Amino acid sequence: MTYNTSSASLYRVLYRVPSILFFLLCSSTILFAQESSPYVTYAQGDFTRAIVESDALIKNDPSNISAYAVKAWSYVSLKRWNEALETAQKALEINPRDSRILQVMGEAYYELDEYDLALQYFDEYLRQAPNGALSDWVFFFLGEIYRSKKQFAKADISYAAAIQKSPNKVSWILVRARLKEQRNQPDQALVLYRRALTLDASDSSAQNALRRLAP
Repeated sequence: MTYNTSSASLYRVLYRVPSILFFLLCSSTILFAQESSPYVTYAQGDFTRAIVESDALIKNDPSNISAYAVKAWSYVSLKRWNEALETAQKALEINPRDSRILQVMGEAYYELDEYDLALQYFDEYLRQAPNGALSDWVFFFLGEIYRSKKQFAKADISYAAAIQKSPNKVSWILVRARLKEQRNQPDQALVLYRRALTLDASDSSAQNALRRLAP
C-alpha cells in the first residue's frame, strides 16, 4: 500500500458512519427497530460488540445480509482483514451483487496487498453502484492499486474520479498532484497544489511544492 494506512483507516471509519447508517436506514432489508442493534453499535464505534450483535441476528435469520454487512464492516474497522473476507464471502452466497459486500471484499484484499483480487471486486462494486456511498473511496483505492502497478495513466483517471466525487479531500488532491509531478506534468501538478491550498492554506507540502514548481 502506498497511502498512509493507519490514518486512512481511521478517516474511513469516521467518514463511513453517516453514509453507512443512511444507506442502512433506507434499506428495505432492515428489520431492526430495537434500541440495541449492530447498526447503532457500529456507529458508536464499538466494533467488537457490533460483531456479537450481528451474530445474534444472523443466528435468528441466516439470510439477513445487512447483519453480515455490519459484521464485515466491523472487522474492517478492526483491521481483521481475513475475518472480514470470510464474513463477506458468506454474504455473497446470499446476494453476489450486494455492493456493500463487494466493497468490503475489495478493501480487505487491498489491505492484504492482493491487488488483482481487489481490482476485481472494486470494479464489480462500481458496476453495481457507480454512485454508491463509498464510490469515492473505491476510485481512490483503484488509483492506489494502479499506481503500485506503475499504471500511472489509469491511476490518474481513478484519482480524478475520486476527487470529482469528493472535491474537498485535500489529501487526495495532493496524492494526484504528486503523481502529476512523477509523470513530469508540472503545470498540472501546480493547478492541483493551488487547489489544495484554497482548501487548506496551511498545508506545508502544498506550500513547498508551490515554491518548488512555480515559475
